[in-house]
Amino acid sequence: MYCSFYGIQEKPFSITPDPKFLYLGATHKEAFAHLVYGIRERGGFIAITGEIGTGKTTLCRALLAHLDPDTLVAFIFNPTLLAIELLKSINEDFGISSQGGTRKDLIDELNRFLLQKRQEGKNTVLIIDECQNLDLEVLEHIRLLSNLETDTEKLLQIILIGQPEFRTILAQPRLHQLNQRVTVRYHLQPLSREETSAYVRHRLSVVGAEDKIAFTPQALNKIYRYTGGIPRLINVLCDRCLLAGYTLGKREIDVAIVDRANREVSLSLTSGRAHPFARFLRRGLLPGALLAAFLLLVGYGVHLFTSGTALRGSLPLSLEPGLELGAAVEDLAVTPEPTVISDPPPAADAASFPPDGEEEGKADAMVAPVLQEALESAGTGGTPAASGSVALPAEAPGPEADGQLEESWIRSLREKDVLASRREALAAILARWNLLPDSVSAGQKVLALDIYEAARTVGLHCARFQGNLSRIRALNVPMILEIRVGGSPGRRFLALLGLAESTARIAPALEDGSDQIPAGLLEKHWFGNAYVFWKDEVSGEMYLMEGMEGHSVAWLQACLKRLGYLDAKPTGVFDLATAHALRAFQAEHDLEEDGILGPQTRILLIQSLKDANMPALSGTS
Repeated sequence: MYCSFYGIQEKPFSITPDPKFLYLGATHKEAFAHLVYGIRERGGFIAITGEIGTGKTTLCRALLAHLDPDTLVAFIFNPTLLAIELLKSINEDFGISSQGGTRKDLIDELNRFLLQKRQEGKNTVLIIDECQNLDLEVLEHIRLLSNLETDTEKLLQIILIGQPEFRTILAQPRLHQLNQRVTVRYHLQPLSREETSAYVRHRLSVVGAEDKIAFTPQALNKIYRYTGGIPRLINVLCDRCLLAGYTLGKREIDVAIVDRANREVSLSLTSGRAHPFARFLRRGLLPGALLAAFLLLVGYGVHLFTSGTALRGSLPLSLEPGLELGAAVEDLAVTPEPTVISDPPPAADAASFPPDGEEEGKADAMVAPVLQEALESAGTGGTPAASGSVALPAEAPGPEADGQLEESWIRSLREKDVLASRREALAAILARWNLLPDSVSAGQKVLALDIYEAARTVGLHCARFQGNLSRIRALNVPMILEIRVGGSPGRRFLALLGLAESTARIAPALEDGSDQIPAGLLEKHWFGNAYVFWKDEVSGEMYLMEGMEGHSVAWLQACLKRLGYLDAKPTGVFDLATAHALRAFQAEHDLEEDGILGPQTRILLIQSLKDANMPALSGTS
């Protein structure tokens, strides 16, 4: 309703999950580090808890995107199942064709699967969300799954996600054995006042509204007071603020608009619900024992005032009356630094995996002309294609970025199937790196692989990227983008080979053979998912953080020392000094200062050393 008024294409505070809006606060990043550590150590259970709306499920989605392709995950979203139903759901999520009808049969099938995958060098992770809804008997069966092991290690890493009451459930004497096996625990906190402001600004920037909509500092403070830093509630309130600004004809959101929006949200979300005095009690202003006694005394009176409506708990302590029921809306996907995330797409998405069955027979015929064209354009020998950037005009040549050009471009993508577009995009990227095999037969084999395996085959690292064109400009390396084209399946793959101020060079080309489109057109149809490629001297852990050690850490320390951020000699131990040095580097390069070496920081670190022959989108590399 209000998008045209503000001059934006989509709502910045929609409550529907969208990965391009992902934002991780400090506690989310710390929880994420705990998850990564727990999976790497493969010790016991991992338990993550947090209030409704703090982003627990979103954290799991971020974890899934960061895990390497050799990690298989079963994610149980609806745990309100009987023990045998849960076992069947776990086996089905792992892709096991279950024939057994008893618990023993199902566990035996799972054990055989886990042993086979371990022999193949793969890890297996089970994530169960909303664990506070599990029966104690089901939790006990989950504990027994941790007994699936070899002589030296556990076969299944189990992550339990739940609301705060799950901690109380684990503390029950009946679950003593399960509680003892939880080796990694973390409780998510809401965003801080500063993070709340950063969260609002980030979501505005993702939709290109940072210079079109302004929240005053006082308004942002009020938003924090009303929502307590709960991301889901921030979205509800900010969306209503924009609607109020639209009705008043204002593009600056001040305190008066926030107050008005809060009153409207309170009325719409609390009509016929708990009495305001009951909500006051839930703020936790009284000690627990006094609150319980007080509730006993006034329970009958509250019942009369609320007409039988049950009190609801699990709300932020700092939430003002009325807004806490915003937790009833659906889970939102909060948004991290537009960060590079490692992992293949979900297994159900065949676009990133080689064809099978009869489709495999068609692969060679489809790849050959694509490969031949890429070889001819890239050439062989001489100066590597990675040695510089792609020259682009300041403005797009030919027709303007109007409806006709857009229609032609989307049609040319839609007419290709998903696998064909992926192979063409992959061929173009490998050609830019001068790593495309110079024989058609060898090239066919590489391009028939999924994106990650193809990258590894030619000596590249590959990671999933989520962000916007601004972050792509900062990284300045060619990528494979996922483009929304509508229909079913509704996406195609596109290689971004060059990026000027208003022009992008792409592959596959348009119907008329042109390989350039307006950058604005790219932004409109790209929904933030991409694959980024790079080379470095080390392999192993893609993410390095404090407490880790090894050759990869020594390499990082050597890089930071060469660039003048670290004085000490490399020790191979990621200590506090290394974390401080890495944060200093991140600060100078406008990265999130989390002290974690991920793909985005790694790429900019390699570029700063000026050793690698890395292709660039613009300028010189």
